[in-house]
Amino acid sequence: MATAINVHVRAPNSIASMVLLNLCDQTMPWLDCTFIFKQMQDPEMIERLDYVAINGAAIGSLAQAKDKMPSIDRKLRAIVELRVSQINGCVYCVDLHSKQARAAGETQQRLDCLPVWQECPFFDESERAAFAWAEAVTLLPQSKAPVALFDALKLHFSDEQIVDLTMIIAQMNAWNRLAVSFGHLPDKRPD
Repeated sequence: MATAINVHVRAPNSIASMVLLNLCDQTMPWLDCTFIFKQMQDPEMIERLDYVAINGAAIGSLAQAKDKMPSIDRKLRAIVELRVSQINGCVYCVDLHSKQARAAGETQQRLDCLPVWQECPFFDESERAAFAWAEAVTLLPQSKAPVALFDALKLHFSDEQIVDLTMIIAQMNAWNRLAVSFGHLPDKRPD
């Protein structure tokens, strides 16, 4: 008899939710993986813990690291952070980094097309290499960060930029995991 599991996924159409479903099916065939996808926020997800108040020193150290990755320009950084946050289904960070990208001069059309960047002509080869690397590092267990993607980075970025870009991606994944785990949501902005 199969055991059933219900998982509430914050971003039902995200790559992360598809990876989770595939991983469940592949690694636990004995488990009936029934996923309940919710479009609306689960009330239990709202601010589970105030992680900044509980360990502000560690959070502050993580935030200060941002200043130590200066070789990536503000606009590219914002759209890479946004793409990582989209993959991870982090509503707080998607809101924050889309706003930062617009402030850095990013167009709304490019932001709208970011989830399907592979199909879109609006991104140059260096941005494509950065997005592919961001996705590979974010989905590391599945991707294994292939050499071909690393080699593509080398065509467009210096060694320092590759290290900084990878640190930005790693840091964004850490922020996403904190925000999603503790139910950190953005405030509604007046339109």
